[in-house]
Amino acid sequence: MAAAAPQCCVDYAFHVILTDINPGSLAELPDLINNDGVSRFKLYMAYPGVLMVDAADSFRTMRHTGDHGGMVNLHAENGVVIQALIEEALEQGNTSPKSHQNPYPQRREMTGKVLLLGVWHSDSVLCRADD
Repeated sequence: MAAAAPQCCVDYAFHVILTDINPGSLAELPDLINNDGVSRFKLYMAYPGVLMVDAADSFRTMRHTGDHGGMVNLHAENGVVIQALIEEALEQGNTSPKSHQNPYPQRREMTGKVLLLGVWHSDSVLCRADD
């Protein structure tokens, strides 16, 4: 943050992308939140094999982060289905920029599932849909 401070003239925050949810990584969150100024964590339910975490890990992270005053930003997409649709599009030769949006039909479904995860943990859920 010190490197960014002299160049920023607006309020800003950094968030950490979590890709490996395990007891050790969860145990590090309170220290990051309370001592290092990192209170936002990003999770992806897309990009299998790269960034994707499953619903159980998303829930564990939301619960643990919320218990310590942090926030999770979750990209709620069905990564496994999207990957299958991407592979189909590539097989059919659909590689134009316009065809990029077609493999993403499940956003509303996944947003609802993520809202349920949040509600199971807390009575306070902030949701923004990018559709």
